[in-house]
Amino acid sequence: MTALTVHKPLDNAETVLTKLDLSGGPHSFTFTDYNQMLCVQNDEAGSVTVNILGDGVTVANCPGLDPINVSAGYDFVVAAGTEEKLYTSKLKGYLGANSNNVVVSVTGATGSSEGWIEEY
Repeated sequence: MTALTVHKPLDNAETVLTKLDLSGGPHSFTFTDYNQMLCVQNDEAGSVTVNILGDGVTVANCPGLDPINVSAGYDFVVAAGTEEKLYTSKLKGYLGANSNNVVVSVTGATGSSEGWIEEY
């Protein structure tokens, strides 16, 4: 499993952003419960589907509701020629506790889709 590169644009030191080709996989990153985005750039001719799920996460607890099954992960689609940024803190139930490893799988990619993590 290949780790996604973390880009910290607000750090004083210059950070070189290495985008990871998403055609292979799965990929991973460490979940940070604040100021983190998963970025996916799709230069494919068609859309790609991205699935993310924290290691060992099967249910999410929601106040006032029974636990929700999240074992299939969270899918989002990135249209051809676009870039999507997903704030990971909004999907905490799918990703687990802070510092949990998160698995990223992409379907539809043939070599022109790239991904990275931004922390600010």
